[in-house]
Amino acid sequence: MAKDAIAQGSPVGRLRRRADFLRVAGARRKWAAPGLILQVSNQPERNSAEPGHDFPIRVGFTASRKVGNAVMRNRARRRLK
Repeated sequence: MAKDAIAQGSPVGRLRRRADFLRVAGARRKWAAPGLILQVSNQPERNSAEPGHDFPIRVGFTASRKVGNAVMRNRARRRLK
């Protein structure tokens, strides 16, 4: 899916810092399914995106302890990526 978005010209970045995850969670727009919660925010990052430009698509992956031990959480994140 990410490769298709890149081929179409829209950049796909990664959420890496905790502050980015908290900002997205603060937007309170989410969709939940068994085993997955998708949180969405269309707010710009701090110090980025000039006026009139689209915001880049950024994706972040986390897995809670409900998934299992560290090995199982890492495996789940790798499969999502």
